[in-house]
Amino acid sequence: MIASLKSDKSSLDSALYEQQQISAGLETKKEQLEGENQELILKKEALQSELFEIFNIFSLPSDHGIDESCAICLTAEVAKLRDVIQSENDKFERSRDDLEQRLAQTEQEMTVALQNEKTTHEEDVERLSREKENQRIELEAQREEILACHATEKEDMLARHAQEKADLEDELASTCRDRDDSLMFAENEKQQAISLLEQEKSTLTDKLSSSQAELHDTKLMLDRSKMEGATRAEQDKSR
Repeated sequence: MIASLKSDKSSLDSALYEQQQISAGLETKKEQLEGENQELILKKEALQSELFEIFNIFSLPSDHGIDESCAICLTAEVAKLRDVIQSENDKFERSRDDLEQRLAQTEQEMTVALQNEKTTHEEDVERLSREKENQRIELEAQREEILACHATEKEDMLARHAQEKADLEDELASTCRDRDDSLMFAENEKQQAISLLEQEKSTLTDKLSSSQAELHDTKLMLDRSKMEGATRAEQDKSR
């Protein structure tokens, strides 16, 4: 779309440049025709000035020494000159009319060219405006689609995150329960072991006490036996 707009803009610039070249050419042609017209006007004024001088010459009074035959010849020459001047004047008028017609045609062509240029420019501007608006609408639709897609992806990601969080919390709770159960089991095992040790200690203490009592009784009996033996030995010795 952007490449197409750039191409259209380039074409519009080229067409505008061509129209400007045509307008410049018509303007140059108009100036040339106006110069030719001005040149013809100057020539006409020069001819009229020359004619006026000739009329002044041939209008001199008869006392200037010009005889009748010369006057007739001069009159004929003046008449011929008038015809020439009239012919040149008619030619000038035709040239002027032709120049004015060509100038009017040139101005008309320039007006048409400028109007065509304006129309083309307005049409191109309107077309580019429509294309720009269509591009804006298309880009806006793409933007809305992208935003909607991102929103959906965001919701999915948040849902996955929430599920993962819940799973981790469940796993953590299960781990904590397993740990508590393990600690409780270990504590029970410990208490049972302590209880068994206490029972064994008590049993050993009782056995030790019993053994000490037996040892004490045995010692007493041994001491008594020794005393009795010593007594008998003394008695036997006395006999």
